[in-house]
Amino acid sequence: MAISPEGKEIAITARGDVFVTSIDYKTTRRITNTPEQERGLTFSKDGRTLYYAAERNGHWGIWGTSLVDKEDKMFTYAVKLEEKLITKEGETCFQPQVSPDGKYIAYSCRKLTGKKYAFSTNTEIYIYNVENAKATKISTAGGYDTDPVWSPDGGKICWVSMERDGYEADKQRLIVADLNWNTMDEN
Repeated sequence: MAISPEGKEIAITARGDVFVTSIDYKTTRRITNTPEQERGLTFSKDGRTLYYAAERNGHWGIWGTSLVDKEDKMFTYAVKLEEKLITKEGETCFQPQVSPDGKYIAYSCRKLTGKKYAFSTNTEIYIYNVENAKATKISTAGGYDTDPVWSPDGGKICWVSMERDGYEADKQRLIVADLNWNTMDEN
């Protein structure tokens, strides 16, 4: 579930699809209608894009549905919506979280294929720059890194990490990283 920045809409997943409902009126709109499922909702800072993890063609990716017409202010009453893939096709990515300033999206991602994908739990945390569409890996421990959360000022990010690849029952650690925004987009 996610609440829009202006507090007028709530996004939810039900039966694997994304819906947005108005707080003030009894209006609910279906945003996705796919045979696969969606989850992990987060609004952009301006409330004009809703990001989520979605399964498409056997892979999970980060997708965004945006209001197209500038006159539209809410998803529940929008005339036209546009969905696009944010991460690369074939990557397995989950748990998008928009930064407080709205410039970045943190998410967890496993960029392995074939047998390596089947036998590995190595999932890393990435930060996607909304402006230039580039993603930077910030976790490099080699274990199972998930659930990224931004600090209120956007200067830090924390996530849950399991140290050893291949052990989803490993001890969980909380990792906090200071972000160096001067070099973030150079990697």
